[in-house]
Amino acid sequence: MHYACMFQLAYAGILFQGVRCAVVQDPGVPVVDRRAVPSKCNADNCARAATGTFDGLQPTRLLSCASFMRCTVTPTPVTVTNTITQTLAAASVTSVITVTDSVTVTARAPDLAPAKRAIGSSAGPAQPVTNCPTAVPTFASACKGTVRYSSACACKGYTQTYVTMAAVTETVTATVKETPADVTVSVTTVQTVTTTVSVSPAPYVAFPNPLFVFKLQITSGQFRNKYVLGSTGSTREGWNWVVLDSVRGIAAITPEGVMSENNYRSIRYRPIEGDIGTPINPNDPNFASLTFTTYSNDDGATLCMKPTGSVNPAHTKLQACPRDSDHPMFEAWIALDSMIRPGCSEITSLRVVPN
Repeated sequence: MHYACMFQLAYAGILFQGVRCAVVQDPGVPVVDRRAVPSKCNADNCARAATGTFDGLQPTRLLSCASFMRCTVTPTPVTVTNTITQTLAAASVTSVITVTDSVTVTARAPDLAPAKRAIGSSAGPAQPVTNCPTAVPTFASACKGTVRYSSACACKGYTQTYVTMAAVTETVTATVKETPADVTVSVTTVQTVTTTVSVSPAPYVAFPNPLFVFKLQITSGQFRNKYVLGSTGSTREGWNWVVLDSVRGIAAITPEGVMSENNYRSIRYRPIEGDIGTPINPNDPNFASLTFTTYSNDDGATLCMKPTGSVNPAHTKLQACPRDSDHPMFEAWIALDSMIRPGCSEITSLRVVPN
């Protein structure tokens, strides 16, 4: 702040016409509130150091005064209780137990930095805490203590100010457990008794051989519902019966039980190896004759066949055997033997499917 004045003088008789002065506010310097200025201000080294008039640092020194004279007020913490109600599962007992846990916690906010002085009493219930700066700047070492420094700042209009901080909110969770009234549950037990009645199917009886062409479908075992048909998928001579998902070929049977495929030679088998098929040479000594018998247990609605006329009466086990080195091309091949061979699946009968 500086002052600008203008004087007008009259030479004759030295007449002062008047004095006009204007107060010009320096930028960044707070306005002085003269009502807060102490009744007596000393123009000593403390005042000059505190206000900066001694070394031309007035703006920054006055900002230090403003900071020193600013106190903070920390309000009493606000406690908010959050109640959670837990409903326990109802029990089928004759007494009701309600357990209520209530916890109330009140905590005081910590004071500010140690280099602050506390103003006010701490006795009794929790009170707001006021903290004011206590460390006198080093440049104002000429001021012996906070009282002299505060007085020097107050002479420049920087009186004590108070800034109230936001109150700290503390949330306390209280859990209340409720046990509902007993519940009586009626349980009706229904016992189901299952009676299994075994009904034996009608016995199979021999039936006349069909006069139509047909396909043969497996009725049991691992390859149930697949078909058998002669193929060249064997290293041995002839067309061996193999297992297929579907077939195009047709079979026919004579009244005497001799079966043929695709109007070719009759079906025969190797008594030693067990292969069933059609030999290329009908007089091949390795093949023996084989006949089939037709059966039905529903008066001819469903027809089944089994090989019965082999040279060895013990050869009654019809079976599907997995591919091997002699039958490498198909999933399985058909054999006839006196027992079920290892890895083979028994075929109880072959269903006659009209073509």
